[in-house]
Amino acid sequence: RACRALDENARVCRAMAASTFVRVSVFVAFVGLGVVIKLTQHGARTLSYNPLCPMVVVSVGKLCCSLALYLRHDGSLEKLAGQLRSSGIMVRNYLVVAALYCLYDVLSFVSLGYFDPQTYTVLLQLRTVTTAMIWELAFGRRNCWSKRFGLVLIAVGCAAKQAGNNGSIATTSGSTSSLRYVFIAVQVLSNSLASVANEVLLKTSGDLPLNAQNMVQYSWTIAWCLLVGMLAPVERLRLNPLDLNEWAPMLDVRMVPNIVVLVVLGLVTSNFLKMWDSVWKSICTAIELFLTALLSAGIFGHHILATDALALCILIAGIRLCMAPGSAGAQAAQAAPFWKQSRWWTKQLPHVI
Repeated sequence: RACRALDENARVCRAMAASTFVRVSVFVAFVGLGVVIKLTQHGARTLSYNPLCPMVVVSVGKLCCSLALYLRHDGSLEKLAGQLRSSGIMVRNYLVVAALYCLYDVLSFVSLGYFDPQTYTVLLQLRTVTTAMIWELAFGRRNCWSKRFGLVLIAVGCAAKQAGNNGSIATTSGSTSSLRYVFIAVQVLSNSLASVANEVLLKTSGDLPLNAQNMVQYSWTIAWCLLVGMLAPVERLRLNPLDLNEWAPMLDVRMVPNIVVLVVLGLVTSNFLKMWDSVWKSICTAIELFLTALLSAGIFGHHILATDALALCILIAGIRLCMAPGSAGAQAAQAAPFWKQSRWWTKQLPHVI
């Protein structure tokens, strides 16, 4: 019996070590790919194209990869069809998630018409805080105050880093209307809602495998992008799906690396949300911002300012606070997740949004 107990303990330890290794690997891959895509986008910055085209092409690539992974690990096409029929509510919920992501991407072009890129990036860091707030509501778990303060520090550090690049916050539009702030607020909120809702669906999948969920989301994303392209009043977003000239830039050698990296990053992101959470996804995005700046200095010769060092110190302090464990009292007071209490997210998400 003692030998069997020792063997069982060893097996459990190996399983825990393997699980930790996988989680850390996904974390590193998510951050690394996020940095790589920013560097590859630098090479394609002079290329002119409709921004909806790479969204569609990348979604098609992720859809094909997810289908191949499903057939390899999860089952046949007949099994997939049966699972989708029995998970109709979740399939409809992914329509809302894809719409929120699409709204975020479309509003990014509207917001950049009102703000310069530096100011836009600074304001966008508010999503770190809003994501944490929505995550607490969705999962019914209260973060400790040290983690909340750490998230605020991360947002401040990112904003300081971006603001320090030109030393000012300014708008490109002479209008004093508050409409531009409404757009950025809706954009931040849509990104936070989409990220948390996606995490909830991934963690309440039931019998629907991860690869099948990815296929559903990417299919809705393709549909939304094509619909927006055909109906968008903005000239740069207007897209004729049958015009081959619109799609030609996707075969450019400067664009192909972006598409490949984005496809892989999309698949890693779903695994990241499944293993980690939306709050840590926002933290990783902040880490990417600083790693990209450091690598850009070495590769492209960009300057590192004193404000960058200060902002990095603020970021590190925020991450350190986020890694601190919550108090026992706070953990004991955590309620059951809201979505588990009432099935609110899986049944009512489309109506509420």
